[in-house]
Amino acid sequence: MEITNAKRNRAERSEGPSLRACYTNLENTMNTQDIEAAVNSIEQDIVESTGGVEYLNITLQTNGFVQIVEFAGIRIWDSESDDREYVDEFDEDSREPIEAHLRRALREELEKLARIVV
Repeated sequence: MEITNAKRNRAERSEGPSLRACYTNLENTMNTQDIEAAVNSIEQDIVESTGGVEYLNITLQTNGFVQIVEFAGIRIWDSESDDREYVDEFDEDSREPIEAHLRRALREELEKLARIVV
């Protein structure tokens, strides 16, 4: 999800400052690369553990301000209401790693779905 200088420059020329602000904000949002890496890692594990089934996707979406992670259309995390647990209650930056949180949230959603089916 890297924003290249060429894309940024095209946006500035064609759309003006509002789109430029959106690109700038996307670059400054909470660790988009870390979130994307976590989603890709989980997606790869899903594909490998299901023998290549690729329709059970976990996705990362962003509008430049908020990142949203969904599994099969179910929101399991978003940056606006980041509900990751704090590792150190006195340090706001010491939340659990995003991948660990996404795996736990995914497991909880799957358990809910399993209770419905049984």
